[in-house]
Amino acid sequence: MAAYEMMHFNEQITGVIPLRNDLQSTPFTKSQRKLLRKNRKKFRREITPLNITTEKEVLYRKYKKARFPEQIERSLEDFFGHTTHPFSEECYDTWEINYYNNHNELVAVSYFDKGKYSLGSIMCTFDMAYDNDSLGFYSMLEEIEYARSLELRYYYAGYVLDVPSCFDYKLRLQNTQFYNWEGDWSSWKTFDLSKVYRQKLLQQLCQTMDFIHTHTPLNGGLRTYKEYFNEIWSDTFHRDPPKLNAPYFLNFSINDSLQLIVLYTPRNKAYEVLLLEYGFHEKLNHLGCAHNLHQLVIMIESQYKHAFGSSSFNMKSL
Repeated sequence: MAAYEMMHFNEQITGVIPLRNDLQSTPFTKSQRKLLRKNRKKFRREITPLNITTEKEVLYRKYKKARFPEQIERSLEDFFGHTTHPFSEECYDTWEINYYNNHNELVAVSYFDKGKYSLGSIMCTFDMAYDNDSLGFYSMLEEIEYARSLELRYYYAGYVLDVPSCFDYKLRLQNTQFYNWEGDWSSWKTFDLSKVYRQKLLQQLCQTMDFIHTHTPLNGGLRTYKEYFNEIWSDTFHRDPPKLNAPYFLNFSINDSLQLIVLYTPRNKAYEVLLLEYGFHEKLNHLGCAHNLHQLVIMIESQYKHAFGSSSFNMKSL
């Protein structure tokens, strides 16, 4: 399970849905052309390779604090990896568009990567005093225009979430495609929320919980494990790796010192069962894997009896 298929955002776990647009079939609407004309009269643009300055660092921090106060504060140097990964400049061709007002003051910067066939938008930071100028969306239009001037094929706008969010403005582009994390891009018109990885995971875990409640004497519930998302950043920010390799799990209390944990991976259609022992030090033991609900319940019964050396576990009829 890849951490980047989901993320912890605004105090909740969400599914991540990457987006792209085929530049050969993404015309601007009348209102989008109007926004381009209006802001081009109001702001001067300058396209350059990535060049981090103190002025841009200040703009970045103010923007992040205003828009995403719950996120860990980082500098632009950290964001682009110059501090922790000195060879990142050799891996990515990162550029920026700087936007200046009539007083030649920097009011926004959009960052993107150039590839052989595509342009990938990274982010846009802007002075919140210009929030009414739709600088985030406007910067996407300018990036698309620049990509077209280079005769590139695709524009990658980033992602939206499987819940309403501040990223939904990206769907205002025409003929948007989404990625299903299984190698396929499809028209957004065919998007089915129930097929998002996180939704499939939650659905299966809820069905599993009901099955265990029906066929065993155990009681438990669905839990979230946001520390799972430390995995993707553990090397970069020296965080401890997660104890559980899943953002959601089922938790069943056996007694005051034992907790049974069930994980599920939709892609492999497999369960993992663990036993958490409380004491002076917590101990997490891997008990085994199962590939269907019947195997799972039988394994839970076997491990329960093994742990207690008794037949006090009375499994209900399957």
